[in-house]
Amino acid sequence: MEMMFFLCKFLAAASLLHSCFKNTTVDSGREPTESKHVEPFRRKKREWVIPDINVPENDSGPFPKFMTKIKSSSEEKVAITYQLVGPGADKAPEGVFTMDRRSGALYVTRPLDREKISRYVLLAHATVKGSKAEEPMKLVINVVDQNDNVPECTRTPFYGNVSESAQVGESFMSITAEDKDAPNTDNADIRYRLKTQKTHGPKDKMFSINPVSGLISTMAVGLDREMQSKYELIIEAADMAGEGLRTTCTAIVSITDSNDHAPRFTFTSVSASTPENEVGREVLRLTVTDEDDLGTPNTNTKYTIVSGNQGGHFSVKTGPWKMEGMLTTAKAVDFERDPMFTLLLVATNDAPFSKSVSTSTCTITVTVLDQNEPPFFKPPLIHRIISEEPPLGSQVADLRAKDPDTSRHQHVRYALHSDPARWLAIDKNTGSITVKGNMDRESPYIKDNKYTVLVLAYDNDPTNLTTEQTTYILRVPSHPPTFLPGKWLATSPGWTPPRPKSAGLNSSTPATLGIVMSENMFQEGLYQVYFKERPQTRTAEQEDLHHARIHRWFSSVVNTRLLVSGVVQFLSGAVCVLTTVCHSCVSYDCSVAMTMPVWSSLLFMAAGCVAIEVQRKANKLKIIILMGVHLLSLLVGFSLLLAYCLSSQQSHALNTRKQLVGSYVAKGSAVAFTLLCLLLSLYIVLLSWRGLRRYGSATVHVRGYDRVMQEPDDDRGPLMERVDSV
Repeated sequence: MEMMFFLCKFLAAASLLHSCFKNTTVDSGREPTESKHVEPFRRKKREWVIPDINVPENDSGPFPKFMTKIKSSSEEKVAITYQLVGPGADKAPEGVFTMDRRSGALYVTRPLDREKISRYVLLAHATVKGSKAEEPMKLVINVVDQNDNVPECTRTPFYGNVSESAQVGESFMSITAEDKDAPNTDNADIRYRLKTQKTHGPKDKMFSINPVSGLISTMAVGLDREMQSKYELIIEAADMAGEGLRTTCTAIVSITDSNDHAPRFTFTSVSASTPENEVGREVLRLTVTDEDDLGTPNTNTKYTIVSGNQGGHFSVKTGPWKMEGMLTTAKAVDFERDPMFTLLLVATNDAPFSKSVSTSTCTITVTVLDQNEPPFFKPPLIHRIISEEPPLGSQVADLRAKDPDTSRHQHVRYALHSDPARWLAIDKNTGSITVKGNMDRESPYIKDNKYTVLVLAYDNDPTNLTTEQTTYILRVPSHPPTFLPGKWLATSPGWTPPRPKSAGLNSSTPATLGIVMSENMFQEGLYQVYFKERPQTRTAEQEDLHHARIHRWFSSVVNTRLLVSGVVQFLSGAVCVLTTVCHSCVSYDCSVAMTMPVWSSLLFMAAGCVAIEVQRKANKLKIIILMGVHLLSLLVGFSLLLAYCLSSQQSHALNTRKQLVGSYVAKGSAVAFTLLCLLLSLYIVLLSWRGLRRYGSATVHVRGYDRVMQEPDDDRGPLMERVDSV
């Protein structure tokens, strides 16, 4: 039973296959075409297919040349008309391909060029009396490439640069060529070959080329820009892996410079001279030569002193030309110490050397020229203390100046350059200073207890160079005053005060003296000791002292308080103006009657400016003006503030709560800042009144003094005058 079942299934399958292929036909190698009995001109499935057609380019004909033939399965039943459309048929380029309307044969009419058009896509139509008999069939025609294009170099000549110190195998440029034939085929497979090296170098073959990539590399060492700066190479490019069509191009190789030559001094030994005691003087200019490329770091030169400059007296720098060195003095040279220097210089380049080279050196012999130098004192300042009345002819100082020019055997002479009181004399040969006049400690030429004398020393050289010596002579009394703790007035023994003329003092008592003095008793007591004069009770100096005290009070003691008060008052007045105007405009339609605090605020701002000016530089007149302005500000400000607060003018109706709140805030701010200005004015008036009361009076801090006598030889006495208040 099972065998019968499988046999029946096999026979059914065979019958089905026979029915599907019984009408299939094949035409000249084309795919089989299935035929069915369907209604005329209405086919639901395409029954004619043709594969891609490959046509070689550059075919020699004859033309038109048969390519293939298409056939409809309905051709045996009805008359079919064939038509070819598409680029190459009825579109540009037109007429390349044609088709026989009756037989369906396809022809090419001319040679094809793949480099122009490599593929054509056409449609073949089959019609019966203008109606479609078949679906259009797509015809793809591929143009097969032929090796008909010579490789072309992308440019010619090619330019490249390689350093003269390049090593073997160093790549520096590449050659490229293109082939219009089909890529990735032998027709476009290019190979390169170095055909000729037209410029000869140290070797016949200095370069090589990679046949595939076209990279040019050095093949040998020995490139020398100074011998040969350019090479011309002929490169051959061939397709078909080097066996096909060929072309040539030129490569120009420029040899770039490397620092393979050291600079050379024009002279290896040279002599020069320079005067002593001159810094920055140019001693010598050195020139070098270099075979490398000029104007590059390979020839720009720098110089180093390698020996002979232990003291650092010389320096060398590169000149503007970059190939010259300027030797100058960095320190003053001394002929008496070092009459000659021998310097060794070496020259190198800014760029490091590309290979080991020997550097060039130059030996410079510098001779120091002797100059006449002025004598000098050591030490340059001399202090001497002498008694108040030294005897005439007594020696004050014995000066000795040294002449550095030891080789000249010169003599030093001395002279007084400045002796304003003409108290001294000097021996021009020995430098001994003696007293020739009566010296007075109270002389106006005594400054800070010192009498200054300028002494000149010069040699007998015709140039007459001189040096200057300053001598301070300090006069000290034989019995210097002594100061003890407490408020005392120092006196000097033997001082007799003048008879007092002040009213209220007992002029018949010689041991008692009443003197009206200002607050600084210590300074005024010294004034009496050294100048034997009594300060006046009312002088121009005391007036200046009162002004100075006022200035000190306002510019130092209350400086910050007065400045801050003035600035705050100015700013508060400005804010008060703004808030008053806002309140008047919001609530009273900008009524002038409600802007009364504005006028007082402007006055407060002016008063603040006056306070700032007074703290900068105060005097009595400015203080009075300051007090007057602030008192006026207090009066006007308080009156206008009171009128503003008690004004009965009705405000217009405010529509929103925000407007009502804004009106109250503006009015409150105006009142608050006006009160602040009033308080600041009151504070400034109090500060001003306090300063004037303390330092404006001419009779403040008056002190009286009683004379206490003491014998000159009594060292146990008081030596002081006790202070008693008047």
